[in-house]
Amino acid sequence: MKLSKQKARRRLALEAGAAVLVALGLDILGEPPAAWHPVVWYGKLIQRLELATPGGRIPQLLYGVVMLALAAPAAFLPAAIVQRLAKRVRVEARQHGCPSSGFILYALMEGIGLKPFFALRMLADAGRSVRLALEQGNLPAAQHALQSLVSRERSELTAELAGAAAIESLAENLSDSIIAPLLYYTLFGLRGAAAYRLFNTFDSMVGYHGRYEYLGRASDGRYCRSFRRATGEGRPLQARRQRQGHHCLEYPPGRADGVEHRVRRRLPHSTMQNALEAPV
Repeated sequence: MKLSKQKARRRLALEAGAAVLVALGLDILGEPPAAWHPVVWYGKLIQRLELATPGGRIPQLLYGVVMLALAAPAAFLPAAIVQRLAKRVRVEARQHGCPSSGFILYALMEGIGLKPFFALRMLADAGRSVRLALEQGNLPAAQHALQSLVSRERSELTAELAGAAAIESLAENLSDSIIAPLLYYTLFGLRGAAAYRLFNTFDSMVGYHGRYEYLGRASDGRYCRSFRRATGEGRPLQARRQRQGHHCLEYPPGRADGVEHRVRRRLPHSTMQNALEAPV
């Protein structure tokens, strides 16, 4: 009995690993078209829900929770259907004496479903664009390239601050856009990866102080920051900046929203934002 359970666990781990490899291979090819990108769908849904935002602090706070509850099925159900179909195909293949075909089809279906929820190539390309511009001494080009990583005003950044902003945003996106989705997939399957990406999209669109102080309270990304603290991501960079006595992401005075820490734009959302033409 123990051996059979261990064998089953190993098989499941192997299938999940194969699905991740398929997703990574697809990531090399780039992002899906905007019309077929789940994150684009999430963004459009959030924008529509936002139109019905009530006035007043308490109503907005409650409506923020309602928005999450209404949007959750949009992420959970399609992912659950794909996951169920993949398992069904695997079982049918085994019953017909084709376990290898079932394994391959399962990995392909799961991998295709997983790909939209992380963006390794996009993250690497964004960082490379900033690095090349800075190496060439082209500060305006570096500031322009930062738009995929930084959603705040960039025109007054020096070369040093532009480089530091890119490094910090890349480190943070490594957690938000790659490690976390794959972790949730490992723990909960496609449904977990999809749910994480939906809540992460909420955080990037309404999880702010100021205008979204109460509406975005339910989706302000505390779980993301807790995950980064748990993995230790960003601590060395923060400690080094403090030792050097400067803050690489300090922007000109006059900003009243108090969210200088939100200088990045999570990479999977740049696809959504380009399609929607809606800055975060």
